[in-house]
Amino acid sequence: MLGEHLYVSSELSQTSGKELSVLKVIIEALPYAVFGVCEEKIVAASDSMLRAIGAEEFAEIENKNFKDFLSTPIEFPERCYEPFEVEFTSMRGTSFKCSVTTGFMTLGGRNVQFVFISTTEPFAGNMANWQGPLFEGVTESLIKTLDTKRLCKAVHHYVKKISGCESTFIFVVDSKSQGLHCLSGWIKQKEVNTAQIPPIFLYKEEGELAYSVRTGEIVYIPDCNLSLCLRKDKADTITDGLKKMVNEVISNGVQARSILIIPLRIKESTTGVILTACCKVNAITRTAISFLEILSKYVAYALKNSLSHQKTKMISLKLQELLKDEKMHADNYQQSIVNLAEITSSFVERKDPYTIGHQKRVAKLSKEIAKELGLPSTKVRAIEFAANIHDIGKIEVPESVLLKSGKLNAKEFNIIKHHPEVGYTITHSVNFPWSVDRTILHHHERLNGSGYPEGLKGRNIEEEARILAVADVMEAMTHDRPYRKAMNYDEALREIEKKSNILYDSEVVKTCEKLFNEGFKF
Repeated sequence: MLGEHLYVSSELSQTSGKELSVLKVIIEALPYAVFGVCEEKIVAASDSMLRAIGAEEFAEIENKNFKDFLSTPIEFPERCYEPFEVEFTSMRGTSFKCSVTTGFMTLGGRNVQFVFISTTEPFAGNMANWQGPLFEGVTESLIKTLDTKRLCKAVHHYVKKISGCESTFIFVVDSKSQGLHCLSGWIKQKEVNTAQIPPIFLYKEEGELAYSVRTGEIVYIPDCNLSLCLRKDKADTITDGLKKMVNEVISNGVQARSILIIPLRIKESTTGVILTACCKVNAITRTAISFLEILSKYVAYALKNSLSHQKTKMISLKLQELLKDEKMHADNYQQSIVNLAEITSSFVERKDPYTIGHQKRVAKLSKEIAKELGLPSTKVRAIEFAANIHDIGKIEVPESVLLKSGKLNAKEFNIIKHHPEVGYTITHSVNFPWSVDRTILHHHERLNGSGYPEGLKGRNIEEEARILAVADVMEAMTHDRPYRKAMNYDEALREIEKKSNILYDSEVVKTCEKLFNEGFKF
């Protein structure tokens, strides 16, 4: 939490009650300056907004016309999660450009528009809707939480803070069985034994949970006793399936009266749901539902990352078990290790369609460069194997970063830069037939010290990593990426030639050029 404080007008403070307290919880987590505007008058502002605008106290700007602080008049949309550029004028007469998104809430019966302003980063152009500033402080920590149990506990904490509900359940879809399985449940700060909750089969059973997964719609039940279920503002009757779950599970010390089901969506696919329940009738406000809907988009990605990480750990354990089998024939032993490692690395390619086949193509070129340089066969094999899994660390990079269509900002690039270290951690824990962990760690190092993660120079970068670096860049330049189109081979070769002996090993570059001139193709 950043400790941001939200100041509000006296009138708003007196009429808003619980809704305002929920809003303040959110503002505490935002790395953004915030304005609240009602009928073009400023009715709320955060600490950082006061500093940006040059006000010592909120009273200096309270109820002033918001447009007086705009360098150029502009009409703000009620809701816009895609940032757009705005220029503000401070009370000191200075101006500053920043990236802005907007949200719309009802507080104390008044329609208040909140304007979320980034003053720390330049305008970055269009971003996916779910990347708006709402919850960014909270969700950054969620996405970095790779322990699934800790992640679920954090989700419960935030859902409780926002909605006031004591009970939270997280369900995930099993693509093979088409069943909805309870991954985690919490009631009054105590974890529930999820084994008692049977799976819900999406295409065999009717019910609110299955309905939410199939349609991607939010389901709100304001009063379970009245058997009233709201789906897109249409009244329906609660099914027996949810009644049974409420009676058998949520009744564990909690009387469930209000229930909210929010789907976990990644693009057009629903991967699970969050179910939260409260002991009071109609307890979950529209504002809270809006916040939880945004939060759910981040939870979906965070959960996918943590579950992928768990699979990686399981496969690493299988690798280690395999290595203990001394009776295994050497050839079968090595091939089994390669197969399992490549399965692990394939999780990365499932996250990022633009890199499908990337590692195999890099391995093909790396192998040919190593052979052409006359390296021993064991070293050639080691380089090929390292190249086949060199991006395994990207399993912990969120899709929002991997698939971003524009230029990465500093925070996003720092997340990307961490992947060689993650790859090193994964491969270092396994006693492979070849030493590959340091090759993976250093494949983004550059001769002049401008690379990462250690900023190594010249011959301090091992030969295997210098070969992999050239093959990796050559493949990347000659294939499409979200932010640019592919170059042809000649253009890419000219690019690496320009950086020969500056970023890349000159002998490796010459060998790469020779291979392509002789007809090599990916």
